[in-house]
Amino acid sequence: MYIRSALIVAATAAFAPTTATASLQDLFDGGCVSGFGIRACNWQLEYDISDVVVDFDNIDVFVEEKGTDRGIRPSISYLFNGELDVDNGDGILFGYTYSLFVHGGTLDAGLELTDVVFAEDPDNPDFPLNSGFVQVTESIFYDNQLIAELVAEVDPQFGIDDNPVWADLYHPYKNLWIEKDIVVQSDGFAVSLGDMHQYVPVPATLVLLGGGLAVLAAVRRRGAGRGAAEPARGTVV
Repeated sequence: MYIRSALIVAATAAFAPTTATASLQDLFDGGCVSGFGIRACNWQLEYDISDVVVDFDNIDVFVEEKGTDRGIRPSISYLFNGELDVDNGDGILFGYTYSLFVHGGTLDAGLELTDVVFAEDPDNPDFPLNSGFVQVTESIFYDNQLIAELVAEVDPQFGIDDNPVWADLYHPYKNLWIEKDIVVQSDGFAVSLGDMHQYVPVPATLVLLGGGLAVLAAVRRRGAGRGAAEPARGTVV
């Protein structure tokens, strides 16, 4: 995969059509999705070497807010609608890139896989068969430099250690370039990935605003305490 300059990304994003919800194919055809202070444009399918045909028109992409273990966050969410279901040893492997603008900058990033299903042992429905694995890798670039990499992987034997996985960016980045690689591999039995969420956490400006409001509230409480002991001038007690 390749990285495009921030100038080209910004110029293209300015003229790209924007919707709240789009198919992944619509985005590959030049669309954008935006909402809650984020905007994703310049989507490009880099490769698709899947054993089965993936209908990108049937994959929904949209921006929403979701609750996480780090609070409520904007999310670029995907509904795969059965397109990432495989069986009989087949595999799905494709990768794509896009630009991401975050109003105010973001201090960390998260990746979560949901609705991952493995074939069950018919003699023991609570025990999934060894039916392959699901892995999504998200590489985050700023100014052509890799600044973070998130890897979310699920297999039937070990599950997933951290979901979502997080990366701290330590700087309020606004313009990012994202590379995403998706693998869904069957080991002879059925496996599917239903949903995926890319979290773009609270912009840094809102974090600072929240801190300022907390300080203001403390000042008001302190002032209220003083007011009880020392009434303001002109107050009748």
